[in-house]
Amino acid sequence: MLGYAAYEEDRRLFQLPGRQEIWNMDEISNDYDFMLTFNKEWKLFKHLDFATGLGYIRSHHNFFRPFFHPYFTNDPSKEFRYVGIYTKEKIAPQLAINLRVLGKKHHHLYLTTSAFAAFNFSKRVETFIGKATFRKFRLEFDAIEINPGIGYQLNRFNFQLNYRLFHLYKIDRVLFFSVLFSERQPLEDFLAQDYERLNPTKIWFSVEYSLNE
Repeated sequence: MLGYAAYEEDRRLFQLPGRQEIWNMDEISNDYDFMLTFNKEWKLFKHLDFATGLGYIRSHHNFFRPFFHPYFTNDPSKEFRYVGIYTKEKIAPQLAINLRVLGKKHHHLYLTTSAFAAFNFSKRVETFIGKATFRKFRLEFDAIEINPGIGYQLNRFNFQLNYRLFHLYKIDRVLFFSVLFSERQPLEDFLAQDYERLNPTKIWFSVEYSLNE
């Protein structure tokens, strides 16, 4: 299965001085996920299928904001650097349930709900100024998504449109760190937590080719 999702990455800057000017420079956003998945399907009942699989996800974010470069270098300096392009690569075990609602075996409309847990294994930043590159390989939890939607099967091809209903993610320490907060606001209001359920609109479109008859 090949999947593509367009959405807007979290752009909150909290109390960062000059944040309005940064937002003004960040008018053109380009955030998307590309997913490649291999699934195995089982038929539970006549109109109900169940599938499990393993996916590769590449997340691409083109925006302007400060980032925490010591995450990559272990350098404790407070030098300001700004993201130009930020990419994350992930593995994602997943499952899906499909319910046929209209049509025949190889030509039908169906309802679907898919869910996956994503784990980062690579984060890469290309800076806005100077085009310096930082990259780190580390396996860490990223997010859980639940995506209900609708699909259509045409012979061996499946076409799906899904909407992200639920999103639990680990706060990204590359993008969110102490400089975004004033000393008068306790950091524990945000940075002390590890997970959040912020859920900007995200739409998945995917195409699948089945090897089964």
